[in-house]
Amino acid sequence: TKVLRHLHSTLKLDEKEMSKLLKKSPKILNQKYDDTSLDGYFARLDFWKAVANNAHTDFKKFLLRHPHFMSCSIDPKDPYSMPNKIEYLKNRFNITDEQVAKQIYSFPNFTGLDISEENPRNIDKKAKKLNKIGFTDEVIGKNLKALGAPLQKLKIRYMICKNYGMADS
Repeated sequence: TKVLRHLHSTLKLDEKEMSKLLKKSPKILNQKYDDTSLDGYFARLDFWKAVANNAHTDFKKFLLRHPHFMSCSIDPKDPYSMPNKIEYLKNRFNITDEQVAKQIYSFPNFTGLDISEENPRNIDKKAKKLNKIGFTDEVIGKNLKALGAPLQKLKIRYMICKNYGMADS
């Protein structure tokens, strides 16, 4: 209840918004309010506030849209944490914090992919498959949601755009 009271008081969430938050991500109740670790409740709040700020979005709006992010690890020691994924995406596709944040806010399905080379759902492996069908790293960087989409759908859409003179972005 401390987490809920804190969110209610700091973000000025009304009952409808609180209900929406809990329905979308009941795991938010598992947050330990007194956890002051690098991966604790307040550290996660600060991290996601920074991401929302980079996306030029109000944090309340960001959290209500994606409350499940509060369950993601942000521990810099965890190789699969969100900060490490974001850093990997920035380096791999030569994009900025702002570009990544805006894409996370608008269509975050790619955040479920892994950065581990052993995992078949690896970002790099998916990017290489997209490169084979004509997507450059520059195009992928501007449209990270392509990483989370099924390859067959993207291939068909890309072919239609190329053959009918539509913008392929």
